[in-house]
Amino acid sequence: MIDWVTMIIAGITGGAALLLLFQRNLFYAATLLMLTLLGTAALFIKMSAEFVAISQIVVYVGGVLVLIIFGILLTNRISGSPILIGQYRFIPTVLLTGALFYALLDVLTSSSLSINNKATVAQETVSVIGINLMTENILVFELIAILLLVALVGASTIAESKHK
Repeated sequence: MIDWVTMIIAGITGGAALLLLFQRNLFYAATLLMLTLLGTAALFIKMSAEFVAISQIVVYVGGVLVLIIFGILLTNRISGSPILIGQYRFIPTVLLTGALFYALLDVLTSSSLSINNKATVAQETVSVIGINLMTENILVFELIAILLLVALVGASTIAESKHK
């Protein structure tokens, strides 16, 4: 039986990824990347991999993508003109790729190779990893937080000095 929720999430994620490839505006491309990453996290949740989904959201959507958007907005203000990328001549290729992607999904879900959604997973996985991270590995966690803060301050300082 087909799990329609998974198919809808996969369709939205795949569609956003394909649109991302041919987006001309860099800010819209970053927004589509965020939708793709959130869709991937939703698929991880459907596969009972909650920790990987939370890590996907915190690290990629919450950290990396916010820095990308921050950099885009600073760069756009400095130059005064919008940043444009890509071309629209690839729309037939995108439609063909989408049709092939849908056919591949249909074959994989109808065959015996489909993913077993009823995999046995420990109930306390997220809490065990969280307790381990906040007790035994707290120094590493704090050092990574400081490193990211220094990188953000450095990026804003470099952008500020080029703006003057």
